[in-house]
Amino acid sequence: MNSSYDFLVVGAGIAGLRAVCELGRHGSVLCLAKQALTESNTQYAQGGIAVALAADDSPALHLADTIAAGAGLVNDAAARILCDEGPRRVRELMDWGVQFDRDERGELAFTREGAHCRSRVLHADGDSTGREMARALYAYAARMPNVTFAAHGFCRNLLVQDGRVVGVELLLEDGSVQKITARAVLLGVRQRLRNGTVIKFDEYFNYPNWQAHEYRAWQEFVAAFGVKYRYLGFTASGGWVAVEITDTGTCRTT
Repeated sequence: MNSSYDFLVVGAGIAGLRAVCELGRHGSVLCLAKQALTESNTQYAQGGIAVALAADDSPALHLADTIAAGAGLVNDAAARILCDEGPRRVRELMDWGVQFDRDERGELAFTREGAHCRSRVLHADGDSTGREMARALYAYAARMPNVTFAAHGFCRNLLVQDGRVVGVELLLEDGSVQKITARAVLLGVRQRLRNGTVIKFDEYFNYPNWQAHEYRAWQEFVAAFGVKYRYLGFTASGGWVAVEITDTGTCRTT
């Protein structure tokens, strides 16, 4: 592990891995995981991916089902992006090695769930969809010559210089501290807001990981956008940007 990279991604779940797959084409990337690289919330995601890929389906039908099921709570523009871009992103995942379940004829095995009017939900190894996606994305990214992965490194602080984020401070497994700098930093970790209080959560291990640097950044972020689920990135120009990466890999910025 070097001391400087073009891009630094904190988190090795599906959000971080998808970002690494893209950033690896544009410069050197370090992806950090606080535990083993195979341990993340993504590994435990059992639900499938709804996508209009079947012959009798279309993004327009998918969108109509999504809006109807939302009972007035759906952001139509966001839903349209999800439904329109979903087929391309799922094909991309398959090109990168994700093995979705198939029927006896070798065709993709779609299931019908919830309010969907068509069978459009894909699974991988039954209820192991998240694990399979993480496996494939890691394998794809690990083959990229510009990408480095580092496990058991806890990001305990953001490095700030002249008002801009320039890297992170890592607490390593042996107790030592290392500073890593980068032109851009992406926090690909999962956060939730409860009753206006910002916390970091881990559904399976309950680590008290919320750090002051994340709290300060999220306080500013939430005050500006008032949203509940996003990833927060810091740019080389010194600002920060809201980055939302869906389960199918679609990346949107604010």
